[in-house]
Amino acid sequence: MLVRFEETEIVVDIPAAVEFQQALRAAAFDWSVTEVASGEPVSRVVPAGGRYLLESPGREPVAASAVEAVCGLIVDVADAAIAEAPNRLWLHCAAVEFGGRLVIFPSHSHAGKSTLTARLASAGHTVLGDDILPLSDDDRQGIALGIAPRLRLPLPVGASASFGRFVADNTAASDGRYLYLDADCGALAPRGTSREIGAVVLLDRQDEIQARFSRATDSETLQTLIRQNFTGDDQAARQLDRLHLLVAGLPCLKLTYSDLEDGVSLLESRFRRWPIATDDLSVYRSAATEAVAGDAADGFSADRPFRQADGIELRQVEGDLFLADADGAGIYHLNAIGTGIWNLLADPISAREAEAILCEAFPDEPAARISRDTRALFAELDAAGFIQRDDQSAM
Repeated sequence: MLVRFEETEIVVDIPAAVEFQQALRAAAFDWSVTEVASGEPVSRVVPAGGRYLLESPGREPVAASAVEAVCGLIVDVADAAIAEAPNRLWLHCAAVEFGGRLVIFPSHSHAGKSTLTARLASAGHTVLGDDILPLSDDDRQGIALGIAPRLRLPLPVGASASFGRFVADNTAASDGRYLYLDADCGALAPRGTSREIGAVVLLDRQDEIQARFSRATDSETLQTLIRQNFTGDDQAARQLDRLHLLVAGLPCLKLTYSDLEDGVSLLESRFRRWPIATDDLSVYRSAATEAVAGDAADGFSADRPFRQADGIELRQVEGDLFLADADGAGIYHLNAIGTGIWNLLADPISAREAEAILCEAFPDEPAARISRDTRALFAELDAAGFIQRDDQSAM
C-alpha cells in the first residue's frame, strides 16, 4: 500500500501486515501517514517469509525484523524530507528540554545519545528527538519531527532498576534488539514542537571513567556539527557560517562519562537553571592527536607542484582553518599543522618541498611521520578539489 507522510510529498510503499503497521505507528508516533492511490515511492518494504526487505535507492535489500525495517524506512523518509527543505539546517543529534530550553547532543552513531535521551525522559524531561533535529529558519530553535527514540538492547550495565522498569513499561515496539519508546510515557514532544537551543553538549563515552564536564572549544564543536549536519543546501560556505554563528552564541560543553546515572546527574545539576555557568570548567584537551589516513597518499606523486584552488572560502576558528570549496558542496577542517601547509600552498609547492620545510620547523618530530602526514593531506586536498595541480610550474 502507498502512504504519504503528512505535510510532505514523501510517498512510501509498505505492507499491510499488522506487525509492520504497529512498528511504524510506534516509530512515527506523531507523524501521521495517509493512504494514497498513486505516487512514486522513495522506498519499499516487502514481506519476505516472516521478515521484511527494505528496498532503498543505492542499498542492497536486507532481510530485517519489522522494527529494523521501520528504522530504515524512517531514515529514507528523513532523507526525502531534507531534500524537500534544502535551506533548513538538519542535525544528527538528540534534543532534550531543560527548563524551557533545548540541550542538543550532536554525536555519531553508538555514542549513547538515544539511551541517555530515554533516561532523561524517564526523569520527566521533554524529548524533541534522539536522532534527527531540523532547526527553525533562524537556526535558533529545534523542531520535533514526531519520531520516537529508538534504544539498543540490552540497556547498559549500571542502568538503574527504575530506568529498566520505565523502559519495560513504555515499550511501543521491540524485536529484542531494538525498541521504540512509547509516546504514552508522557515525555515525547508532539510533531512541530519548537524550543530555543540553549547549549551544545558533545558526548564522550568511555570505559571506567568518572563523569565530568569540560568546556568544548568552538573549533571542536564546529567540527562535530559539520560532521553531524545533514543539510541538503549545496552552499558549503553558507552552511559553515550558519553553524559557526550557532556555536558562537551558545555554551559548548563536553560530557565525558561511562556510568549513565552519573551522566544524567551531572546534566540535571548543570542545566537546573539558565543561563548556565561554565567558568568553573577547564577546556577539554584530547590525549589523542588527529589521525591522518595512512593509505590516502597511495599512488600520489610527492614531486608534483600544487597550489590553492580558486574560489575557496576560508573561516578561522581558534587557530583552526575551515575550507569551503568553490562548488559549494564540501567543508574541510585543518588543524594548526594543516593550516601551515595550506598557507604554503599559496604559491606552487610540492609535497616533498613542504615536507622539507616542516622537518626544519619541527626538528623533534619524526621525519617519516611528517612525510606520511604531509603527503596524505596533499592527496586528500587534491581529491576534495581544494588544491589544483600547477602544471606551469612543473615545466
